Amino acid sequence: MGFITKVRGRVQNAPKTGSHQWGLCGKSEFGLQCNVFCHKSGTAWCYNFHKNPETMLILLLLPILMGRIGLLYACVIYQYPLHIIYEWMKKWSLKAVTAVKPIISRFRKRLDECENSFVNMNLYAMMNQMVFFSLCDRALGLRDRQRVTSMYSLLFYNAMTYCFAYIKELVEKEDWSMKIQLTPSSNIMHLAMTATKIALEWTKAVTFIVTIVCMLLVLGLEQGLQNYCPTPVYILITVSYYIMTEKTIQDSIPNVLIYVPDDQFQDQILGLEKIHAMLAIKLLTTLANLLFLIPMFRSLRITLLTLYINVWLQYKSSKMIKTQLDRELELVANFRQATEEDFSAKDEDDVCPICLGQMKSARVTPCQHMFHTNCLRLCVKNLNNCCPICKREFRFY
Repeated sequence: MGFITKVRGRVQNAPKTGSHQWGLCGKSEFGLQCNVFCHKSGTAWCYNFHKNPETMLILLLLPILMGRIGLLYACVIYQYPLHIIYEWMKKWSLKAVTAVKPIISRFRKRLDECENSFVNMNLYAMMNQMVFFSLCDRALGLRDRQRVTSMYSLLFYNAMTYCFAYIKELVEKEDWSMKIQLTPSSNIMHLAMTATKIALEWTKAVTFIVTIVCMLLVLGLEQGLQNYCPTPVYILITVSYYIMTEKTIQDSIPNVLIYVPDDQFQDQILGLEKIHAMLAIKLLTTLANLLFLIPMFRSLRITLLTLYINVWLQYKSSKMIKTQLDRELELVANFRQATEEDFSAKDEDDVCPICLGQMKSARVTPCQHMFHTNCLRLCVKNLNNCCPICKREFRFY
């Protein structure tokens, strides 16, 4: 009681000049307008809390941090210079941020390099597929009934992919000879390399046969498949996702773009089919993960795992591919598209001067030469912005 009485007396005896007063603002709300006088060398420093909210903030936070409510009264009554504490904290905070910023930048750079390397590995493709299959298990209601559906599906798809890759290799194989010569023009056979090649080829063949036999036995006799009962919708979704994310099959996807019946589209993507296909695949797979993630936000672990592996890393990869695509398209962006008048001014059997192919669509240079878009792009990249016919530098006005 004595301490509170002393505080009340000090507050009542405080000088009241002008608008610097202690009081209550309104009947239902409590307002505090306080003056803190810090006397140093006969000079009074006056600080209004309404004009200095940071001082009021420190004043209110200190008791909470220190755990002593008496510190609030001490700061007001004994007139501690809170602005000095604020300036000191602000100064050292800026120094700390300045010192830590280069470290954070280097760490982020190293992290980006590691993530980019990880995305290009086969391990990432398998983890991506495993996370999406597990997400489908939960989203389609298969988690409680069949706990191994995703694992069995991924195992079967990988086995079928291996068989597909082996058959593709046999079909595209041109040299069936098991001999390895020392030089292309020599008849001397390298025995060690020849023996190694024979062993590898027979190993591939035996592995292929064993894989096919095991799959037929498992699927035909239905041994060990009591817990594997995927629905047709689940199979359709997972097979489509697996085809888009498996690197062995991705190499064949860009070949589908050549069947698009649009000459201008073919001219635009010619030479960039793989980049266009990869960008479309990244966007589709990211969208699929986000759609299946909507009903699964209550599961924190699968949500965080999907957001990082299947969304964030896919987004970064697609951003890099988009940057590469924009860089390639920018090389020919300044060249106008050839019109019917340009083609009519040329001979009917006019061909591209570079590839000697028939031109159904082309780009026109400032020197009035016409080329395929892909041919012109490669020339601009390799010939230092010069026309491959007249060797004049391309200048656009």
